[in-house]
Amino acid sequence: MDFQDLFLRHVGRSFEKQLFFADIIGSRPWAFDMSAGRLSFGDDLSYRMQVIGTEATTANSWLWAWANEVSSIPPALLEDANALRDFGERENLIPLKQSQVVIDERHNGHNFSLLASGYNAANAYYRGPYEGGAVFMTIHDARFPEDDRHPIQRITTTFPELLKSVPIDNHRAAFAGYLEAYEMSVDIIGNIIQGSTSDGQRLEAEFDQQNRLVEMTNETAQV
Repeated sequence: MDFQDLFLRHVGRSFEKQLFFADIIGSRPWAFDMSAGRLSFGDDLSYRMQVIGTEATTANSWLWAWANEVSSIPPALLEDANALRDFGERENLIPLKQSQVVIDERHNGHNFSLLASGYNAANAYYRGPYEGGAVFMTIHDARFPEDDRHPIQRITTTFPELLKSVPIDNHRAAFAGYLEAYEMSVDIIGNIIQGSTSDGQRLEAEFDQQNRLVEMTNETAQV
């Protein structure tokens, strides 16, 4: 396994959570209380959070939160970042175990946070901008709203948007990972992947020889 394999396994479900989260917070201003471990949006929303890392604009670099000695981040807020570091050390994934990473199309705050959100089963993540960079945080809060849409509806809505918004070099692998995140029954027939939910609904996607999405269908929708 390499970093991209792990990323593709988690990116679909994590991106879905981001779209849902964006609808929740709207245009509310954000505030971060590190001592309390809380991320707030306006006067009415406040969630428990973890610090994943920071991007430095001038240096064009990412610093994992576990390596950030200057900010004195409480250990309780480093669990998600530490979990990825430990996995990176076990699997020898350099971007996860190296304290500082040069930002590029694949290795950046958004992609690391999408991975952290999926790997650690977070509610979502947030990018908090500040002068000279941004801090990325995952949310873990029992009071976070539930998305009551059926998984099939979520996937058919989210996956095309994901392919427009995030550089994905293997649509097929991202789709398979998305289905697995929902613990669907998966069948692979040539270039077609079929996923079935426990209540009998089915989703099918066809891919070309370059692993790019050709068509996605279910009983009621076609993309």
